[in-house]
Amino acid sequence: MDEIKLESLRDKLETIILNIKHAKGNGEKISPNSSLLAELKSGLNEIFAGFVCTELFYTLNTDKQFFGITVSPTIDSKDAVTIISTDEPVLIKNYKLELDSKLFDLDLDADEILATIIYEISSMLSPTTITAVRDLLHMYVLADNGVISIRDSINYYQIIIYAIKDTMYKVSSLLFKEDVEELYVNTDVQSLNLMDALVSAQEKILSSAFGSSDSVRSPKTIVLQYVFMVYKDISHNARMIKNDFKDAEDFTASILIRNEIDKTLKALDRIGNTIAESTMPLSQLIDKNISSLNEISLFKSLKQSGLRAIEDDYYEYAIRAKAAEDEPEAMSVLHSINTRISILDDYVYNTPDISDSERKRYEKLAEKYRDLREYISKKKIINKKQYGVFIDYSQYDHLDDEE
Repeated sequence: MDEIKLESLRDKLETIILNIKHAKGNGEKISPNSSLLAELKSGLNEIFAGFVCTELFYTLNTDKQFFGITVSPTIDSKDAVTIISTDEPVLIKNYKLELDSKLFDLDLDADEILATIIYEISSMLSPTTITAVRDLLHMYVLADNGVISIRDSINYYQIIIYAIKDTMYKVSSLLFKEDVEELYVNTDVQSLNLMDALVSAQEKILSSAFGSSDSVRSPKTIVLQYVFMVYKDISHNARMIKNDFKDAEDFTASILIRNEIDKTLKALDRIGNTIAESTMPLSQLIDKNISSLNEISLFKSLKQSGLRAIEDDYYEYAIRAKAAEDEPEAMSVLHSINTRISILDDYVYNTPDISDSERKRYEKLAEKYRDLREYISKKKIINKKQYGVFIDYSQYDHLDDEE
């Protein structure tokens, strides 16, 4: 889009935001009508040609924590399993947007509010955000010396979606950016000449009573870690998870977050329908629930060649692990190793008629992959501290409660 067109769109959106700021309802509270919100949505869809805002909400928030802006990307079961199990690209095109009335209560100018909206949308939907979520997840799995259960991810994908969205927010929102340089890399804000407005908006938000709360800037991975601690044994943890999620629902004013929690609670209520699939072969489980995953290269080769493909892969990843000279390459290898360990463990522990010789064969292969994972973890090119892998279990309110 040319510079003149962008400037015209920016001016149009700033005017809409000014009109929202002056749309007073009962009690002098800002109360924009549906027409204003539709204009804002339309303008955003013009700026973000590759993305579509399907719904836009303005939420009157009088007694709950400040949330500012919620961007809820459209993520389905296939996307969720692809994100946590592979390095395949995931393109998110649709999203819903929600504006917190408290954002308009701050002393923000129209250009500052617009800069914040543009940043939150573009940062949330950036491919680098998906990469950051994957890296955090795999570093957590490494720290826990565990595996990602693809089987449980398929069966309980909604709780995974909730964790992915929460973590995407934590790694992308300006509320969690401690270095101003992280704001300057946003090309969408740059193209609209809103960088100064974005920096000043962040300063105002974080210095306000709304932005100074520790709970606003909570640890990046707290929900992700929690979900991956409990989802492998949903049947025993369901009641605890429901209680925790209901507490989270009561805590937030965001309609979009509350809707996501509601979907997760309903999915937990349907838990009995998936228990019967617990011993189904993984390839059959993928066929049954998310057949399109078979187009992903890893699962396609697994279906065609069986576990021989993972055996053959070992030598490739051993070479790549030793040759990795930078963090992105090391993380890519780590992702692939974790996925293959998960598939091997699933086969060994969920195949009732497996022979002793076959069991020993694949247990040995899984152990070789674990040794390779340990080798990767010791390479100094991975900065573990930035991923927050040193877990403080005291942050989980109910994990030690008696059932």
